[in-house]
Amino acid sequence: MKTAISLTALASSAVAFRGHNGIGVPPGANLTTNKWQARFEDANATGTYYFNAYDVSDNFPPNKTASGWSATIRVANITDDPDPESIPYPGTDISIKAPDGMKLPESNSTGWQACATFWPPGLLTSGATGDAQHDDGDCSSFLSEECIESIRDSANIYINNRQKCGTVPSVPSECKKWYGGSGTTGSGSIGNFSSQFNGSTLFSTRPQLIGSSNVAKTEEEAYEEAVRGVWTVIINWGRRSPLYYDLGDVLQPTVLCLRARNITEGSEDPNAGTRTATYAPMALSISILATIVLTY
Repeated sequence: MKTAISLTALASSAVAFRGHNGIGVPPGANLTTNKWQARFEDANATGTYYFNAYDVSDNFPPNKTASGWSATIRVANITDDPDPESIPYPGTDISIKAPDGMKLPESNSTGWQACATFWPPGLLTSGATGDAQHDDGDCSSFLSEECIESIRDSANIYINNRQKCGTVPSVPSECKKWYGGSGTTGSGSIGNFSSQFNGSTLFSTRPQLIGSSNVAKTEEEAYEEAVRGVWTVIINWGRRSPLYYDLGDVLQPTVLCLRARNITEGSEDPNAGTRTATYAPMALSISILATIVLTY
């Protein structure tokens, strides 16, 4: 089943070893965005996927789509988190980048809004995760066309009025064959495209480092899940308006399946190279859902 806990701030004050999600920010209060992103310059594993989406350089509604959008997922073993109780953990960073040269809205002046949802790898069954290892990012190698279309339909009600995002898309019945696991989801509302669709952190997560014996994992187990896990990312594109909402203003959602499939040489395990120590068990379960409005 899927668990959801709503938050109203960009960063939580909970201690780092309990695990975090971050929407547009690092997963916790101890690392700045710049410091968090610097940890991924030499990532253990990466995956970049290209897709078509809307040309957002003009006012809403769009009159064409554009190729060259990209989604990047990176996994890095964070060994120097400033939290005094933190131990090394596999951090995950997801970013979306618009095509080169596309002028991105800097505020609500062009009428654009997007809502982003992140379904964690734990929602997928083990069989689906195995089948998704070589997916090209569009989910088509392991999800049926009916399932993907049902996810889009579920996401169509996500954008509502008053410049906010509504109910987070839930797993449709047509997808239960593949999404039979458990986990929490992250979501956020995006108005300032220039600060979020520029390749910077859009979603981040770090594992929970403590837990009951039946869910706690060793560092190696948590790392393996981080590089094997597949994140489902759903982006709704629509009109930003404080006055009204019309279903006709909701465009075709983007559905992506992301995995850090390119393993850096020497990074087959978290302790390779500079990663020389073994630490206590930790759980890779995500502990919170963040429902957050990003910078406008």
